[in-house]
Amino acid sequence: MLHLRVLTVLTDNEDGLLSHLGGHSLTTLTDHPVKRLFALLLLSALAAGCQCMPCRSQFAGPFGKAVLCPPQFDHFYCRYIDDFRSKSAARRTARESLRCLRREGITCDFREGFENAFEDVSTGSRGQIPSQPPPPYWNMCARSPDGHARVEQWYAGYRVGIDLALAHYGDHNRVHPAGMECPAANYPQIMPTQIGEPILPAEPTPVAQDFVVPQLMEQEPKGVASLERSRPIR
Repeated sequence: MLHLRVLTVLTDNEDGLLSHLGGHSLTTLTDHPVKRLFALLLLSALAAGCQCMPCRSQFAGPFGKAVLCPPQFDHFYCRYIDDFRSKSAARRTARESLRCLRREGITCDFREGFENAFEDVSTGSRGQIPSQPPPPYWNMCARSPDGHARVEQWYAGYRVGIDLALAHYGDHNRVHPAGMECPAANYPQIMPTQIGEPILPAEPTPVAQDFVVPQLMEQEPKGVASLERSRPIR
């Protein structure tokens, strides 16, 4: 229905909507196979921009009826798109929190650090304070007493924002694991230890024992014993 609706709109307003296509009308575009394909791609792009296409798979509803899965879940992942969306939502949340903060003396650098804290937490930060300010504070004008004061304002806003951001996002701002126990945990003999040479078992530590010195019997000198045997018996 949506494609037909878009086609009707294009047919009614073809002079205005297709003026950027070289002055060709919708009927002229559909005469040639390549132009017909281009027209279909144009209609598909316009239709995709009008709504979020839901998944066509079905699951059991509350009364046992098969219903379509909700359309709010995304069906693909791109890190750059996800980071952009996360940071945009984090900046909006930070501005709302900053309005509720009602703190006096809020400068532009304080607000920037406050919003950067929300952005970092939204993309996976655990609340670590960065060792350096962002690159805009590396310029020549920032390497001065006034620039250092601006950096201090940025850090002050970041410290305040990081606590509020952690409280806002909580523990759910992470990829949920499987929640299953590792099967190899029950068999430690097959679990990998390290990459490279295997770890050899440690040699047993020798136990200290008392050393007993053997007692030697006193022996007569050989010369004396031979002399006694050589004496004649009287």
